[in-house]
Amino acid sequence: MRLDPMTSRTRNQANQGVHPLLNLGGRHRHAALTFVTVPTDSYSLPAPPPPRRGGRRPQDSPPRTPTPTNEPTVALLFTGQIAFSYHHTAGPSNPRHPRPSLSATPTLYSMPSGSISQSMPDVAPPSSVVPEQPELMWHHAFGFTEDFKQGFPIPKGTVVVSSSHQHAEPSPSPSFVASFATDSGEHSAHGGDADNDGSLERHRLFGQSRFATSLSNAAPVYLHVDLVTSLIGCSWKYGFETGLHGCCKPSYTPHSSASITVHMPINFVKPDILVPELPRITPPHDARPSLLIRSPSVLILINHCGSCDHFVSTWFPLAFLQCSVLSFSMKTTIACFFLLLILVPLLGTSVDKKVYIVYFGQHVNGEKALHEIEKFHLSYLHSVKESEEDARSSLLYSYKHSINGFAAKLTPDEVSKLSEKEEVLSVFPSHGMYSGHTSRSWEFVGLDEEDGYSSRKLKNGGENLALRAKYGKDVIIGVMDSGVWPESPSFSDQGMDPIPKSWRGICQEGVAFNSSNCNRKIIGARYYVKGFEAEYGTVNPTEDFLSPRDADGHGTHTASTAAGRQVSDAAALGGFAKGTASGGAPLARLSIYKACWAIPNEPKADGNTCFNSDMLAALDDAIADGVDIISVSIGTDEPLSFENDVIGLAALEASKRNILVVCSAGNSGPDPGTLSNPAPWIITVGASSVDRAFSASVKLRNGLSLQGPSITPNKLKKMYPLVYAGDVVDPGVARNLTGQCFPGSLDPTKVKGKIVVCMRGDGLRVAKGLEVKRAGGVGFVLANDEFYGDDMQYDPHFLPATTLSYDDGIKILEYIYSTKNPMAKINAGKTKLNYKPAPFMAEFTSRGPNVVDPYILKPDITAPGHNILAAWSEASSPTKLPLDHRSVKYNLESGTSMACPHISGAAALLKAIHPHWSVAAIKSALMTTAAITNNLGNPITDSYGYDANPFQFGSGHFQPTKAVDPGLIYDATYHDYLLYLCAAGPDALVELSSTFKCPANPPSTLTLNYPSFAIPNLNTPVTVTRTVTNIGRPKSTYLFFVEPPLGVVVEATPSILRFKRIGEKLSFNITVYPRNDLSGENSEYGFGWYSWDDGLYHVRSPMAVYLP
Repeated sequence: MRLDPMTSRTRNQANQGVHPLLNLGGRHRHAALTFVTVPTDSYSLPAPPPPRRGGRRPQDSPPRTPTPTNEPTVALLFTGQIAFSYHHTAGPSNPRHPRPSLSATPTLYSMPSGSISQSMPDVAPPSSVVPEQPELMWHHAFGFTEDFKQGFPIPKGTVVVSSSHQHAEPSPSPSFVASFATDSGEHSAHGGDADNDGSLERHRLFGQSRFATSLSNAAPVYLHVDLVTSLIGCSWKYGFETGLHGCCKPSYTPHSSASITVHMPINFVKPDILVPELPRITPPHDARPSLLIRSPSVLILINHCGSCDHFVSTWFPLAFLQCSVLSFSMKTTIACFFLLLILVPLLGTSVDKKVYIVYFGQHVNGEKALHEIEKFHLSYLHSVKESEEDARSSLLYSYKHSINGFAAKLTPDEVSKLSEKEEVLSVFPSHGMYSGHTSRSWEFVGLDEEDGYSSRKLKNGGENLALRAKYGKDVIIGVMDSGVWPESPSFSDQGMDPIPKSWRGICQEGVAFNSSNCNRKIIGARYYVKGFEAEYGTVNPTEDFLSPRDADGHGTHTASTAAGRQVSDAAALGGFAKGTASGGAPLARLSIYKACWAIPNEPKADGNTCFNSDMLAALDDAIADGVDIISVSIGTDEPLSFENDVIGLAALEASKRNILVVCSAGNSGPDPGTLSNPAPWIITVGASSVDRAFSASVKLRNGLSLQGPSITPNKLKKMYPLVYAGDVVDPGVARNLTGQCFPGSLDPTKVKGKIVVCMRGDGLRVAKGLEVKRAGGVGFVLANDEFYGDDMQYDPHFLPATTLSYDDGIKILEYIYSTKNPMAKINAGKTKLNYKPAPFMAEFTSRGPNVVDPYILKPDITAPGHNILAAWSEASSPTKLPLDHRSVKYNLESGTSMACPHISGAAALLKAIHPHWSVAAIKSALMTTAAITNNLGNPITDSYGYDANPFQFGSGHFQPTKAVDPGLIYDATYHDYLLYLCAAGPDALVELSSTFKCPANPPSTLTLNYPSFAIPNLNTPVTVTRTVTNIGRPKSTYLFFVEPPLGVVVEATPSILRFKRIGEKLSFNITVYPRNDLSGENSEYGFGWYSWDDGLYHVRSPMAVYLP
């Protein structure tokens, strides 16, 4: 998951994943086509095999990508008039829409893969006469009539595309209709004359917005494309930002031939949300065939007017084929279909093969040597391949440490065969759904930047934390990300001791990276690209380095935040945030694992992509190399179920070896239920602010001065005319797009020499400033809309600029319209320390509840992730925009990606002091000592000023100086996590270990010894059992305190814990039940806290309870 700090929208977007069947981006690798022969009277495709043991996926939300257990199907369903014969009848008639005289039921044409020689069924239309019912004329909306959407059971994972064509009455230009039906109804986007007052752009925006909303909400989606020809030929393009593009080039003359080309690259970038509704075709006589489509599938509906006397060429890029339908006769239709069948095998095996991960479960220690594990994997691969050579060439990775499994190029048939083998727990596709979740922060949490360590004492009078931890000396942090810029001063090894002899990693050489780029600080570096290249081809040297070198900046930033050396006088562009930059554990070692790559043909500002097969290989090596902590600022836009989450699977094995995995929660806020990396053995980190701000004021001629964030050092020395962008747009810009300063939207004749106020709206924030500069503006004010409120980002603009809150944006607009000659000037930005209130929760940080397991409260904790200064790749600009050629050594970035390495660095300090603590103990110490108040002593708020809650910050804002000595810990073992999985329900994981068997009646997941809990539906009393271990004072007595959620009673038994020694464990029960007088009134989640307090230690845990 990524947050581009230059992007206005931090919500999850609809174009950030890759559909396993229809990824047509990059090098246009396409879905395999499989045709299955069926009798015309049955319309039934072979049913999929029954679910195999371990092959069922949990019913989490939103639906996950189904594991392929059979061949995908591409069914070409010719419907509507294509199966009819028409002639003009007596009486009034529109020659463009003649009445039907013959009928036929819809006909499904499909054949098995490799069996194209089989004969086609007889498709001659029956001779029964249809009554003259003009309403049966199925025109452009055929695919979306209610009758159509009620009868065909189409499984999730299926994409349904329909197209149709009709004549139009003479009009000055063609029109385009794209319809999509969701669970909330039908929506259409109509494109008309581009010069007709911008109607095309207005409708494009409407369709784009509604369609993107449908995708992000995981709603069922239908697509329908209509082309309506006109008398005047033209050429224009119409596209959805979400990936559906249509290109219509019609040329029509009455009573002569016309040509229309439909270009439809189906490139949906969500893996599993295209879940069509249950459609029904209602042809004449109400024939209702039963059609079973195997999943995942592509169903193409071709619906054209049966009387049109012209040429139509429909190009489906998923087969690189052209199909010409002349006069829509049945004869030519069959000929066209046979052409498809003949050309499909010519696509080659590269189209058929996709990368899949085959998962066996857990390795048995000591059972096999590493070479034997790979041999074992090859034997399974060979069992479905034609030769051993083919098996070896198909193998991408053999995972030997993280999981027992391998990644290989497989055909759908091979996937099906492997899935049926008893030892295989699951097979799931490799995908690029993952991406990066994209100073003063350490001082803010108690570690002074000036010397790297705080002069503050621990609560119990103990020694300074960082000094006591020896600055994290020799703790090894593995960073899986986009690589590293090794020349940064943050990675200097000056004064560091030799590399520990226990280290088993390597320094892998590549483009612009050799062994000398590793040192005693960066002790290891590797890169993983096989999964990426299997999808996109060879890495483009102009876009990325085929080596551990970072071309993006994201990986360099996160690595230096966790363990960068102290660098004095570090600053962002323009000298902002100048001071000593330091990581949390400056003497810890770093090992770099590059698994994220530039998206081909996309700007860097769009982020990067990380394939799960590559990440799993990286995590596999990190475990084998001997790291202590793995920092992963990567995730998906939405959580994955446990058996499909490669980070979670590898982290589980890492926990067995006492390797802590820390992950970012994601940048899909402020919507609830959006966080990723939800596994309970992972520390999941949200993002909050620090007490440093950068502001610039815009002073109006009436004396009013408005403050807003800015990291632009430029200023205006005098007053300039002030205008609203909506009043200075180019005449051709659609009315609903005015004011947003989109590229090319401003009129230079009206902008030159002025300060322009732009609305935040959609689009890249810095790009808006670039548009003002292009049009000749001298200054730029970005005003928040109501959606963003007071949430403002710091951007390195190209001209004097500042950002205003929604309320201040209203004030400046009121001023503009209150005077004939509004004037203003923008002052230079300044750094402000000790900003209050701080911290507050970032608007973009992903929220709970945990949709994978709602009983585990996530995120776990929050850390600084808002405008964090850290090292940067000099191959990337501070904004990553193509027009930005500036280079910086340090950069300010925001995102949970920046918060994650703060926890990784803090964990390294704890690991150095307590090397024998379990990963659960470190996690517990950080969580139970976290703060829930800001520097004003009030509850932490969100970016709008309202009280935040544990679904945003987990246990609170981390305090490493207190976590080193927490008093009590909630410990858990690998065995506990396996028992948890028994209750969690993923059938594919219940037999992870050959030495562990799930009990017949496993306990609830609520019984996992976790430092927090959530109850998603409190109808009756619920009892939660927890065990704490004393690591504070030998003899101590703890009292139970509680602040229950509204409408809930919380009681503990016992309510007093008396410890006699260090290491002693005591258990207690917490019973939660609804209050009778308030039950049913809340109907939402309520939040509270319970704690154990002995006067010295305050061990606090959050709770979330939903009252139905």
